[in-house]
Amino acid sequence: MRAFKFFVNKIFLRKIVLCISVIFLMLFVNYTVFSSSRTLISSYQGSKQMQSMNPENSYVGMENVSDDEQDISEEKVQEVYKYLEKNCQYSMYHEGEMIHIPINNEITEIPITYINEEYYKLSNIELSKGKKLNFDFKFSKNAEIPVLVGNELAKDYPIGSKIKIKTGSFDKKIVLKVSGVLKKDFCYTNNRLFCSQEYQNFSIIFPVNRSVIKNANLDLLENGLYNLIILNTNKESANKVSKVIKDKLNINIEFMSREQNKAFFDDYLYSAIRFIGIIVGIILLITMSISIWNVIVSVRLMKKDFTISLLTGLSYSKLRKILYSFYTLMFSADTMIVFLIIFFDRKRAWHEKNSYGCIYGVLGLADKDWMALLIVIVVDVIVGTILVESMMYKIKKIPISLGVLQ
Repeated sequence: MRAFKFFVNKIFLRKIVLCISVIFLMLFVNYTVFSSSRTLISSYQGSKQMQSMNPENSYVGMENVSDDEQDISEEKVQEVYKYLEKNCQYSMYHEGEMIHIPINNEITEIPITYINEEYYKLSNIELSKGKKLNFDFKFSKNAEIPVLVGNELAKDYPIGSKIKIKTGSFDKKIVLKVSGVLKKDFCYTNNRLFCSQEYQNFSIIFPVNRSVIKNANLDLLENGLYNLIILNTNKESANKVSKVIKDKLNINIEFMSREQNKAFFDDYLYSAIRFIGIIVGIILLITMSISIWNVIVSVRLMKKDFTISLLTGLSYSKLRKILYSFYTLMFSADTMIVFLIIFFDRKRAWHEKNSYGCIYGVLGLADKDWMALLIVIVVDVIVGTILVESMMYKIKKIPISLGVLQ
């Protein structure tokens, strides 16, 4: 312990500004490695989920943004949906619309997600209780629409509860009736951005059938077209749908096969990861160079003190243990800070009722958070080993080390 304190005070902390810089640089590296790893893990999980959402012989729609002025009316959108009903098997959804309902005696903003029956069949929604979503109903003035609610929302709205809402997707207030509760931490994956997973613990799943489409406003109808998947078809038929949408609404939607969709995302992901990897690599190189230079310079300046340290039985093996102990403490502290950042970010989501970020998990963290933290620890072990062994190699080359430390 005496030798450890000596090295910390006289070697590592001799240039306090450099030491603090190294700590913050490694914290940045750890957080960046965590974020990148979590994105990769989310992408893998999302890709697995999308294999069922985007099966063989299906085509995913993607809007090509143009400067052309769009001429959209409800009548023309209805014509597009009539074409789809008559000529295609398709899945559609619309998420992101927010509604306000009372939760714990407070008016809270929560998301409502609209899905049609094909999307429901493909998404393999798991329930903790209740019945599957029913699409066999008629949308009318006094209708009670069967819906699924998130696990947390079910505490205020259990099965059988009725929720009266006003939403921008319809002209009138509608009544929802809870028929089922989603499994804890159920999440949807974005059709095109596989790493984007939105948890549904605080959300409502609304079924869309033909009668809903006939009564819906432009907001739901238009956004539903941006999230189309044409099923059991070929490229020619998908192109016909694209042409109908273009002719009727002047919206450019290109349909891509499952392979093209995955390749599109992979290109986006790999280019982002390459850029982040280069940045992290450069910062790691700078951090390791500063650390090694700081220790070697301090050792050279402390030759006399090393002679005195012989009395404590200092040796290369003890020096190596001291170096490993110091960097273990430093990297552990950085990893703990990363954990706390993620932990309090998840807590903040619950406090602010940020629906898509609310998750139960283990200690409030998702499985992908824990896997990403494990990768951070592995990276720290590798970096720490390289640092210590590089320092030992350099120290052994210092003449005083050959005469004193050996």
